[in-house]
Amino acid sequence: MITHLKDHLLDLKREQKDLYEIFNRIYHVECGEGHLKVSESLKERFGTKFIESAENQRIISTYNRWTGEGSLFNSMRLKKPAMDTEPARKVLDELIEDKKRCDFCKPELYTPEDDFGRVVGKHSITASNIAKYDAWSGLLIFRKHDPLDFTLEEFSDYLITASEWFKMAEKSSGFHFSIPGMELPPTGRGIPDPRPHAASPGQETLCTDCIP
Repeated sequence: MITHLKDHLLDLKREQKDLYEIFNRIYHVECGEGHLKVSESLKERFGTKFIESAENQRIISTYNRWTGEGSLFNSMRLKKPAMDTEPARKVLDELIEDKKRCDFCKPELYTPEDDFGRVVGKHSITASNIAKYDAWSGLLIFRKHDPLDFTLEEFSDYLITASEWFKMAEKSSGFHFSIPGMELPPTGRGIPDPRPHAASPGQETLCTDCIP
């Protein structure tokens, strides 16, 4: 399985160096670690075993040097319950109407935070992604339940809060390339909520170019 790619590459390096060098000329592989902080209320809501397994996550990144194609893999994302494949508009309408089941309305209680904490804006707050895309992967949560209801002032605050998160992630990781994005349902995610995502490459722990 791809989660054991590091071990396979180390074995290949020792046992078939020529083949390893061919692989390394084609692919660049990194293995990063993602971390988050969880509260007791989060454990109670989703189960201690699941939440504790999310505290430290390994993300495998592969890149084809010749085609420019790459992929990220985090086994934690396989554990997320899938959404029903209903029309996105229907899912969004139901979400807007039902505040009781919205964990993002109480983000301090029901969302994890990054190692450096949260960035708190006037109209928004950040959270760590419970199933990360990359070593640094976060969420921007709006204070308003309806994500489509915002003013220019509130939207400006969202951008400022996200920008501050990028700065904090860059300072913590030492990497400089950040990727903002936004998902809309249905996407197979465990929580049907269209919130902006932010990702920044985290600290590299394995690189095929530098395996001793």
